[in-house]
This record gives sequence, structure tokens and C-alpha cells, in this order.
Amino acid sequence: MTENSALWRRTVMWAGIPLMIGALNEYALAVALPSMRDEFALAVHDLRWVMLCFLLADAVLLIAAGRYGDRVGRRRVMVIGFSIVAVGSLGAAIAPTFALFLVARIIEGIGAGFLFSGLLGIVRDAAPADKLGRAFGLWAFVGAIAVFLSPLLGGLLTQTASWRWIMAFNALLALVALVLTPKFMPVTPESERRERARTGGLIAREPLESEGFIAGTSIMMRIYATMTLIWFMLTFFLQATFDLSPLQVGAVFCSYAIWWLVLTPFTGRLVDRVGARAPLLIGLALGVLGMLMLAMSASSERLGVVVGALTLCAFGMAFAVPATNAVAFANVDPAWRGEASGINMTLRLVGSIVGLAVAGRVIASNVGSSAGAGLAHSAVTLWVLGAVLLAVAFVVAVMRVKSRAVEVTAEQ
Repeated sequence: MTENSALWRRTVMWAGIPLMIGALNEYALAVALPSMRDEFALAVHDLRWVMLCFLLADAVLLIAAGRYGDRVGRRRVMVIGFSIVAVGSLGAAIAPTFALFLVARIIEGIGAGFLFSGLLGIVRDAAPADKLGRAFGLWAFVGAIAVFLSPLLGGLLTQTASWRWIMAFNALLALVALVLTPKFMPVTPESERRERARTGGLIAREPLESEGFIAGTSIMMRIYATMTLIWFMLTFFLQATFDLSPLQVGAVFCSYAIWWLVLTPFTGRLVDRVGARAPLLIGLALGVLGMLMLAMSASSERLGVVVGALTLCAFGMAFAVPATNAVAFANVDPAWRGEASGINMTLRLVGSIVGLAVAGRVIASNVGSSAGAGLAHSAVTLWVLGAVLLAVAFVVAVMRVKSRAVEVTAEQ
């Protein structure tokens, strides 16, 4: 492996650290939600605020932080983000009331807004033009490790100690990353920090004039909404239907994560070889089938069907996500990659926020005196909706993604 190859790989892997923090805040906490409900005496639909406070605060900062990173360098933004996440996570770990916990989650979300604002730009900056799919596959692989380990860690800590230790571990990870960032993150070149003439307005026009960026971001927004519909509902459904412990729930989650872990390096290379369109369409089609199978599992109440459905969803997302990232960022100008990353991440979070809002509304409508039946009915409704969202994304890909979507222009 050449020195340049080692450098871009190291940078891409380091850009995966925020994905680990994100996985702890999503998958590990998802396993712990029933325990949090019991400790704070909450209704199931009230727990959506655990995620919504974090996501809303994150979304508010993303575009502005991405623009800031374009000007001053992405490393500085990462340092700010890790610092704020550490403070917010520690506050969440020791919060005595649910209200104070939500305040800490808002602080965490602000830090995440800085962290996630430039991640896609960092990957795109680091990767050679002919290895873009491979770079996004490697980045997704690091995220897959986090997705695989987070539900297990969350289940173990919740079952043996307290869900609060998830937040404490999150704070520790952010502090370690903060200390090591100067070693692993190169300073952004001066040419990428220059002041730029702007046309006015909050959002730059340049990324929005790229057909690939618009199509990829639109598809990713629907993917994130669908994934939120899975994870928010799944923990309660598994515990109510199969009486699983938090650690057992985490193990079921791993039937998704293990395939994501195995496949993403391969699918990233595939995008470089054959283009993004075919892997994207295959992935979205598999995702639709997986969501429909998951909805069937809510009616059949068979754990094996749940595991099979999650496996199918994992295959689909392992193909679709690296391809979608490559479509969106193949031809974004280097001077605008931070802001483009912020726009893309913001719309991903919009998908997640809408998914949470819909999930909370459906659960509140269906869960009454018969909680078990109400949860099952909610699961069917939400997972069929997820299949519809991925089907719409498939149509967008057919219409908007070219046969060789990743045709990268020469680097400046």
C-alpha cells in the first residue's frame, strides 16, 4: 500500500468516528428505551423526544457548520463537535429528570451538528477520483462496525448496570477522539479555506445545481426515514411480542448489522467498477422486500421471520448507501463540499425526524389498553410505510440516476 493510499484510508476511517457516536445515540439507546420509559415513567410515544431533541438540534447546525468548515478547515469543526458532544453526553448520563436529560440531548445534538456537517466532504476530499465508491464503502464499513457493536453494548450496559452508562461511554469516546484528532485529521489545504463570493441566502446554489447531488440526497432522505421507522418500533415490538431482554434485543439488531459489516467494502468497490445505478437499484429493491417481510413478521409473531427481514434490509442498504453517497458527491466542487455535506446531512435528519414524528403519532393512536396488539398493529403500519418510501426512492433512482452515475471529473 502506497503512502498516499494509506493516508486517504486513514482519513476516511477517522471520519467514521462520528458514525460510532451516532450509532451509540441511535442503536444503543434504542435498545435502552424501555428501561428509560420505566425509570422516568413515560408513555411509549413520549420516548420519541429522546431522539427528536438530538436530531432537531443536529439539523439546525449542519448547513451553517458545513459552510464554516469550508472556510476555516474541517479539522477545527471536528474539534468543536467532539468537545460539545462530550459535555452533552456527560450531562445526559447524570441527568436526574427527563427534562434535564432532554436538555443534555439538545447539547449533544449541537455537537453532532458540527461533527456531521463536513463528514461527506472529508471523505470526498481524501479519496482519489477513481476510488470514490471504495472510500464511501470503507467509511460505511467503519459505521457498520459501530452499528454491529452498539446494540450489543447498549443491551449489555442496560441489563447489567444502567442505560446511563451508554451516555458515559459516549462521552469517553468523544474525549478520546478530541485528543487524537490532530494526529489523524490533516489540516484542510488553504485553497479550500479561501473566502468565496456568494450569491446570497442561507444555502449555496452550486450543490443544488448538480442533478446527481439532488437525486442522491433525495434518495438518502427516504432511506433514513425508513431506517428510523425500523429502529424506533423494533425494540418495543421485540420485547412485547417475544419477551426478550435488552441484550437479546441487541443480538437481534445484529442480524442487520453483521451483513452491513460484511458487504459494504465489496459494494463500495462494485460502485467503482460498474457505476452506481445498478447497485443502487438492487439495494432499494431488496430494501422494499425486507420491509414488507418485516411487516409480515409483526402479524406472524415469528422471530425467525424478523431476523430474515432484517437480513434482507441489511443486504439492500449495504448496496444502496455507498452508491447513493457516490451519486451525490461525485461531481461536487471541492470549494463547496462542506456545505454540500451539511445540506445532505440536514435532509437525512429531516427524513429521520419525519419518521420519528410519524412513528410517535401511529403508536399514540394504536397503543391503548391492549398494548401488545396495539404495538403489533403500529409495527405493520410503519413498516409497510417504510416499504413505500423505498419504492419511491427506487422510482427516483430509475428516473434520475444515469447508467454510469459516478463519472468523476478530474481533480483540481
